Amino acid sequence: RLLEEHYGVKLLERNGRRTSATPFGTQLLQEARTVLAAFDGISPRLEQLESAESGTLRVGVTPPIADALLPHIASRLVRESPAVELRVQIGSIDAVLEPLLEQRTEVVVGYEKLLRLQKNLEVQHLYHDVVSWWCREGHPLLEKPRLKMKDMAKYVVVSQHLPPLYDGYIKDVLATAGEEAKVDRVNHAHRCDSYPVLIQIVLETDAILVAPTVSTRRNPLGARLRRIHLPLDAPEADLAVAFPRIPSPSPLALRFVALMKEEAELMVQEFGTPDPAAEPSPA
Repeated sequence: RLLEEHYGVKLLERNGRRTSATPFGTQLLQEARTVLAAFDGISPRLEQLESAESGTLRVGVTPPIADALLPHIASRLVRESPAVELRVQIGSIDAVLEPLLEQRTEVVVGYEKLLRLQKNLEVQHLYHDVVSWWCREGHPLLEKPRLKMKDMAKYVVVSQHLPPLYDGYIKDVLATAGEEAKVDRVNHAHRCDSYPVLIQIVLETDAILVAPTVSTRRNPLGARLRRIHLPLDAPEADLAVAFPRIPSPSPLALRFVALMKEEAELMVQEFGTPDPAAEPSPA
């Protein structure tokens, strides 16, 4: 009631013992969470002002980066700066972006297109990738001399939780496969944000993995997978690292960004930039 009097708006709808937030109440709650998160982050940011060799760094990372780059960066920090405490949240781009905007984390690594939609973020490109389909060695699909979309209809598809652009692409492939195979329903994608788990499922079953090319190849288990070349163009996936412009990033956050860019460059040197048109079909 004091808040309602102060702001001159109704924050709650009261109906007996039940209450619900009005649009004003919902907005105030979101604003309050942002303010409180910023307040909670003052101490860690002050700790990091003097040095990039100590303090706590909170980052959000999407699954491809968590699998391909993060282990190498975390290992470097343990070796070179044991006083640094790294706290990592791994999840979909939506899941890791919200804490960054609320200032509960300092750095996010994920899909560049979605990161650039945020006006207050400094976004730096890491590497270019292409979404591909993968299966185990000896999979029945690899025996087809000319793969058709209908051949995909009976196999389970697994992937991480993807943004709408890539999720829509998977649905289009499954829908086309079902139409060509003249079946009412094809297997839908099963979601998991752990690439080692996804790859192990594919290695032990006839399931098919949808994942970025470079990230998959860098995984030791990924070397055992075979790429499936579909008669349908695959979407591209640029990965980037981002942090807020205000407040200014700490030295520790900037060091993490620099390490991420170094590691991405090494990965691209090792595996190259994927060019689907230039790669021969594994079949």
